[in-house]
Amino acid sequence: MNANESPQTTIATAMVLFQQYYYVASFRQRALKVISTLSPSNQKDTVTGAIFLASKLVETPSNPQNIVCVLLTILGEPLPGLFTQETQIHQDALFDAEMHILKELGFKVEVQLWYSLAINYLQVLGLTEHDQVPQKVWNYCSDM
Repeated sequence: MNANESPQTTIATAMVLFQQYYYVASFRQRALKVISTLSPSNQKDTVTGAIFLASKLVETPSNPQNIVCVLLTILGEPLPGLFTQETQIHQDALFDAEMHILKELGFKVEVQLWYSLAINYLQVLGLTEHDQVPQKVWNYCSDM
């Protein structure tokens, strides 16, 4: 499966893991120190690590190289060639970021996505067309 074809649950799980990681780890410290030995852009590495870990958790495994290539394409950076030193550096950074996320979260990576339940309740209560309620519910779900 290509990383840009990941199911929405994989991406939502990655977002939750990324958010939980930075709840535990200081964004300022980790953005500078987490993977500074491997890659100059640590937030990018943390994003790829979160997506890779999420793909394993929701059982839609993605190739690490695909994840890195999709993110580099989105950022408008040049793609490294296959089996090059630069490719290996990006993949090592991805695996290192995955381990940092697991370590900081204490390997407690069970993620419950509340969005579908919230949408069902909004539909049952007839509040899906309301001006502010759906947005507030969505924000609360994102903060859980």
